[in-house]
Amino acid sequence: MKKLIFLPVFLFSINFSQIQNLIEDSITYQISKQQLLIYQNKLKAIKSLQNGQIDISYQAIHFFTRPYTQAYQAVAVVNNQLIYKKLNINASDTNHYIAQIKYSYPIFDKTLSSSINYTKLQTIKANLAIKNTKRNLILQSAKIYSQIYTLSEQIKALKIAKNALLISYKKAKALYKAGLINQANLELINGKYYETLSKINLYTAQKNELLNNLSYLLNKKITNIGNLEFLFKPINILQRADIKEIRQSLNISKANIQNAKASLYPKIALNIAIKREADDANLKTNNYENLDKSYIAIGIDYNFNGQKKYNIQNAKIAHQIDILFYKNYLNQVKTKINNDKLILQSLYYQLKAINKEILAKQAYYDNIKSKFNKGLVDSEKLNQALVKLTNAKIKKESIKAQIFLIKVELSI
Repeated sequence: MKKLIFLPVFLFSINFSQIQNLIEDSITYQISKQQLLIYQNKLKAIKSLQNGQIDISYQAIHFFTRPYTQAYQAVAVVNNQLIYKKLNINASDTNHYIAQIKYSYPIFDKTLSSSINYTKLQTIKANLAIKNTKRNLILQSAKIYSQIYTLSEQIKALKIAKNALLISYKKAKALYKAGLINQANLELINGKYYETLSKINLYTAQKNELLNNLSYLLNKKITNIGNLEFLFKPINILQRADIKEIRQSLNISKANIQNAKASLYPKIALNIAIKREADDANLKTNNYENLDKSYIAIGIDYNFNGQKKYNIQNAKIAHQIDILFYKNYLNQVKTKINNDKLILQSLYYQLKAINKEILAKQAYYDNIKSKFNKGLVDSEKLNQALVKLTNAKIKKESIKAQIFLIKVELSI
């Protein structure tokens, strides 16, 4: 197997379409792929048993009591009846050696065929698990991506507000020198400026933390993200990776019933062996019986126990549990999709409303700023107008991020 090397890659900015293409570089995804290899090798191993197996054995035996067999020898005739004497005849040396090469072929083995089918289904599920892992990683990335976007837009809006406050402070300073406003109004703008600067620093730190989390998830160093552009294609619920994986679990639990039933059948095997029993380690001499004991045999193996019945019952119960889990999960997903569509409809309405609200607040701020520049309103009113405008812009981008996240969830 090739050695896997995971190295963080170079710095770059990324949009969400690129993220979907880079998910497979994630270490979590790579782990999932390695788990598939385990099942593929397991399937190959079980399938190889269909070709039979070869067992090689060698035994060096030392008997504490020398083996013997009993025989009766006629030694006399008394009253026309034979008189016998019991004799102990050596059957082997105290040291005995047995070597065997045996080939076993499964003529009929229901357990083996059921195990092969069961492992095939597990391999399919492991492959589906990779796709589901990718789906989950995309959803995690989308959540982080939307949070980074929201913070980026908050920082952008706050920077605009900071620059506006800086301009207003310079104008206020001129008005203060002209005696048109008092020092309290001047300091109010200055305080708001540093408060805004503090928020920018806080949100920048939070953004960098999320960028680090995204870098970890993708196994690449990400320094920034792009916009919220995303090709939205609603997916058929039954084609979702998580649904497919759970549905495959039903096939596996059903196959497990067949596994349990397989124990009800006997195993029939063909055995062919080259076997030698000798008095020496080199297997060349046997002074008591034939040296070559090679054979061919048909073996039937079957065991009786009450456990088989309960194993079958438990397998059936487990399958029913999986069916109920699948139905419940499907209903849960359908409910969430319906709720997401309702929320999405509401968010689009909110987005339309916030756009109009921003236009109104921008006009109001421009009016207050004009009056402030003429010394007609104080700095507190100007600050309030700027805060409302900034908050409205931030709210708009937050709504857009929520729409983006729901659309991703509905299409993955």
